Amino acid sequence: VIVGSDGYIVNAIDFTSASYVSPEALELATVTLDESAECIVRIAMRERGTTPNPDGTTKYGIWYGNMVNDSYYDDAAWCAMFVTWCAYHANVPSSVIPYTAWVPNMSGYLNSMGRYHRSASGGGNYTPQPGDLIFTGVNDSGTFASPRHVGIVAYATADNVYYIEGNYKYWTEETGTSNQ
Repeated sequence: VIVGSDGYIVNAIDFTSASYVSPEALELATVTLDESAECIVRIAMRERGTTPNPDGTTKYGIWYGNMVNDSYYDDAAWCAMFVTWCAYHANVPSSVIPYTAWVPNMSGYLNSMGRYHRSASGGGNYTPQPGDLIFTGVNDSGTFASPRHVGIVAYATADNVYYIEGNYKYWTEETGTSNQ
Protein backbone atom coordinates (compact mmCIF):
# COMPACT_ATOMS: atom_id res chain seq x y z
CA VAL A 1 0.00 0.00 0.00
CA ILE A 2 1.32 3.42 -0.86
CA VAL A 3 -0.11 6.25 1.22
CA GLY A 4 0.33 9.90 0.24
CA SER A 5 -0.15 12.50 2.94
CA ASP A 6 1.02 16.09 3.49
CA GLY A 7 3.57 16.05 0.70
CA TYR A 8 5.23 12.70 1.43
CA ILE A 9 4.64 9.13 0.41
CA VAL A 10 4.86 6.14 2.74
CA ASN A 11 5.21 2.57 1.56
CA ALA A 12 3.62 0.53 4.31
CA ILE A 13 2.80 -3.08 5.05
CA ASP A 14 0.59 -4.28 7.91
CA PHE A 15 -0.37 -0.89 9.30
CA THR A 16 -3.43 0.55 11.01
CA SER A 17 -2.96 4.15 9.96
CA ALA A 18 -0.24 6.22 8.33
CA SER A 19 -1.67 9.53 9.52
CA TYR A 20 -2.97 11.05 12.72
CA VAL A 21 -6.12 9.48 14.13
CA SER A 22 -7.82 10.82 17.24
CA PRO A 23 -7.64 8.45 20.23
CA GLU A 24 -11.43 7.94 20.12
CA ALA A 25 -11.38 7.03 16.43
CA LEU A 26 -8.30 4.86 16.90
CA GLU A 27 -10.06 2.91 19.65
CA LEU A 28 -13.01 2.32 17.31
CA ALA A 29 -10.66 1.38 14.45
CA THR A 30 -8.83 -1.09 16.70
CA VAL A 31 -12.09 -2.76 17.65
CA THR A 32 -13.08 -3.02 13.99
CA LEU A 33 -9.63 -4.26 13.00
CA ASP A 34 -9.58 -6.88 15.75
CA GLU A 35 -12.84 -8.35 14.51
CA SER A 36 -11.84 -8.43 10.85
CA ALA A 37 -10.91 -11.41 8.69
CA GLU A 38 -7.42 -9.99 8.34
CA CYS A 39 -6.95 -10.20 12.09
CA ILE A 40 -7.63 -13.95 12.25
CA VAL A 41 -5.19 -14.42 9.37
CA ARG A 42 -2.50 -12.39 11.16
CA ILE A 43 -3.06 -14.34 14.37
CA ALA A 44 -2.82 -17.65 12.50
CA MET A 45 0.32 -16.49 10.68
CA ARG A 46 2.02 -15.73 13.99
CA GLU A 47 1.38 -19.35 15.03
CA ARG A 48 3.29 -20.85 12.09
CA GLY A 49 5.90 -23.33 13.28
CA THR A 50 4.07 -24.24 16.48
CA THR A 51 4.44 -27.96 17.15
CA PRO A 52 3.21 -30.34 19.84
CA ASN A 53 5.13 -30.55 23.09
CA PRO A 54 7.32 -33.66 23.61
CA ASP A 55 4.44 -35.31 25.52
CA GLY A 56 2.06 -34.76 22.57
CA THR A 57 0.10 -31.94 24.18
CA THR A 58 -0.45 -28.66 22.35
CA LYS A 59 -1.15 -25.17 23.57
CA TYR A 60 -4.40 -25.27 21.56
CA GLY A 61 -5.53 -28.56 23.11
CA ILE A 62 -4.66 -27.44 26.63
CA TRP A 63 -6.44 -24.12 26.07
CA TYR A 64 -9.54 -25.84 24.64
CA GLY A 65 -9.51 -28.50 27.38
CA ASN A 66 -9.42 -25.76 30.02
CA MET A 67 -12.30 -23.98 28.28
CA VAL A 68 -14.51 -27.10 28.34
CA ASN A 69 -12.99 -28.49 31.57
CA ASP A 70 -11.77 -31.75 29.97
CA SER A 71 -8.08 -32.70 29.74
CA TYR A 72 -8.87 -35.23 26.99
CA TYR A 73 -8.17 -32.49 24.46
CA ASP A 74 -4.66 -31.73 25.72
CA ASP A 75 -3.07 -34.16 23.24
CA ALA A 76 -5.92 -34.68 20.76
CA ALA A 77 -5.83 -33.91 17.03
CA TRP A 78 -5.84 -30.14 16.97
CA CYS A 79 -6.69 -28.57 13.59
CA ALA A 80 -10.18 -27.47 14.71
CA MET A 81 -8.86 -26.35 18.10
CA PHE A 82 -6.21 -24.28 16.28
CA VAL A 83 -8.94 -22.54 14.25
CA THR A 84 -11.04 -22.11 17.39
CA TRP A 85 -8.06 -20.65 19.28
CA CYS A 86 -7.34 -18.19 16.45
CA ALA A 87 -11.02 -17.17 16.23
CA TYR A 88 -11.22 -16.66 19.99
CA HIS A 89 -8.07 -14.51 20.01
CA ALA A 90 -9.39 -12.49 17.03
CA ASN A 91 -12.61 -11.78 18.96
CA VAL A 92 -14.65 -13.73 16.42
CA PRO A 93 -17.79 -14.84 18.28
CA SER A 94 -18.65 -18.53 18.47
CA SER A 95 -21.83 -17.74 16.56
CA VAL A 96 -19.62 -16.94 13.55
CA ILE A 97 -16.96 -19.64 13.95
CA PRO A 98 -18.08 -22.33 16.38
CA TYR A 99 -15.67 -23.06 19.20
CA THR A 100 -15.24 -26.80 18.76
CA ALA A 101 -12.57 -29.47 18.63
CA TRP A 102 -14.25 -31.52 15.91
CA VAL A 103 -14.11 -30.63 12.19
CA PRO A 104 -17.53 -32.15 11.29
CA ASN A 105 -19.17 -30.04 14.02
CA MET A 106 -17.56 -26.91 12.61
CA SER A 107 -18.47 -27.62 8.98
CA GLY A 108 -21.96 -28.84 9.93
CA TYR A 109 -22.68 -25.66 11.90
CA LEU A 110 -21.50 -23.43 9.05
CA ASN A 111 -23.55 -25.47 6.59
CA SER A 112 -26.67 -25.16 8.77
CA MET A 113 -26.17 -21.38 8.88
CA GLY A 114 -25.88 -21.18 5.08
CA ARG A 115 -22.22 -20.15 5.25
CA TYR A 116 -20.64 -23.33 3.88
CA HIS A 117 -19.77 -22.83 0.22
CA ARG A 118 -18.21 -25.44 -2.03
CA SER A 119 -15.18 -24.60 -4.13
CA ALA A 120 -14.65 -25.98 -7.63
CA SER A 121 -12.85 -29.05 -6.22
CA GLY A 122 -15.89 -29.74 -4.02
CA GLY A 123 -18.47 -29.31 -6.75
CA GLY A 124 -19.20 -25.59 -6.35
CA ASN A 125 -17.93 -22.27 -7.65
CA TYR A 126 -16.94 -20.30 -4.51
CA THR A 127 -13.54 -18.59 -4.47
CA PRO A 128 -12.10 -18.61 -0.93
CA GLN A 129 -11.35 -15.24 0.65
CA PRO A 130 -8.81 -14.31 3.37
CA GLY A 131 -10.20 -15.27 6.76
CA ASP A 132 -12.45 -18.01 5.37
CA LEU A 133 -12.19 -21.48 6.79
CA ILE A 134 -11.20 -24.19 4.34
CA PHE A 135 -12.24 -27.80 4.85
CA THR A 136 -10.26 -30.57 3.19
CA GLY A 137 -10.11 -34.33 3.17
CA VAL A 138 -12.88 -36.76 2.50
CA ASN A 139 -14.87 -39.03 4.77
CA ASP A 140 -14.85 -42.82 4.68
CA SER A 141 -17.34 -42.86 1.80
CA GLY A 142 -15.00 -40.72 -0.32
CA THR A 143 -17.20 -37.61 -0.31
CA PHE A 144 -16.79 -34.10 1.08
CA ALA A 145 -19.95 -34.54 3.17
CA SER A 146 -17.93 -34.65 6.37
CA PRO A 147 -14.43 -33.18 5.90
CA ARG A 148 -11.55 -34.26 8.13
CA HIS A 149 -9.37 -31.15 8.27
CA VAL A 150 -9.75 -27.37 8.58
CA GLY A 151 -7.49 -24.35 8.12
CA ILE A 152 -7.72 -20.57 7.73
CA VAL A 153 -7.40 -19.08 4.23
CA ALA A 154 -4.57 -16.57 3.94
CA TYR A 155 -5.20 -15.80 0.25
CA ALA A 156 -6.16 -17.41 -3.03
CA THR A 157 -5.00 -17.12 -6.60
CA ALA A 158 -6.76 -18.35 -9.73
CA ASP A 159 -5.12 -21.75 -9.28
CA ASN A 160 -4.30 -22.18 -5.58
CA VAL A 161 -5.55 -21.54 -2.09
CA TYR A 162 -2.96 -20.77 0.57
CA TYR A 163 -3.99 -21.45 4.14
CA ILE A 164 -2.64 -21.82 7.64
CA GLU A 165 -3.48 -24.98 9.51
CA GLY A 166 -2.69 -26.86 12.66
CA ASN A 167 -1.99 -30.57 13.01
CA TYR A 168 -1.10 -31.04 9.33
CA LYS A 169 1.59 -33.67 9.91
CA TYR A 170 -0.59 -35.68 12.28
CA TRP A 171 -3.53 -35.52 9.91
CA THR A 172 -1.61 -36.71 6.84
CA GLU A 173 0.13 -39.53 8.73
CA GLU A 174 -3.14 -40.79 10.20
CA THR A 175 -5.28 -40.65 7.06
CA GLY A 176 -2.66 -41.19 4.37
CA THR A 177 -4.18 -38.27 2.47
CA SER A 178 -2.12 -35.37 1.24
CA ASN A 179 -3.54 -31.90 1.57
CA GLN A 180 -4.20 -29.87 -1.56
